[in-house]
Amino acid sequence: MAKKIGNLNSLEFALSQLVDEPQRADEFSSNEFFQQALKKEPTITFATAAYRIKRMVSQGALIARKTRINGKVANLYSKR
Repeated sequence: MAKKIGNLNSLEFALSQLVDEPQRADEFSSNEFFQQALKKEPTITFATAAYRIKRMVSQGALIARKTRINGKVANLYSKR
């Protein structure tokens, strides 16, 4: 018998964790950032764009969360 957790048993709880929260309007992926950055700076590389995002996260300007995009694990970023 599955253990009860609140109103969910443990199996139902585990299954509920499989569903990722969809991307919110205020979030963006590194690929979306790169595509927009190319419009402003045509010589930018994906590596440079990714570095800039990581730097903003480490400085506390952005927050990141893990999700799945097309079945692959990815980070979504939003303003702190």
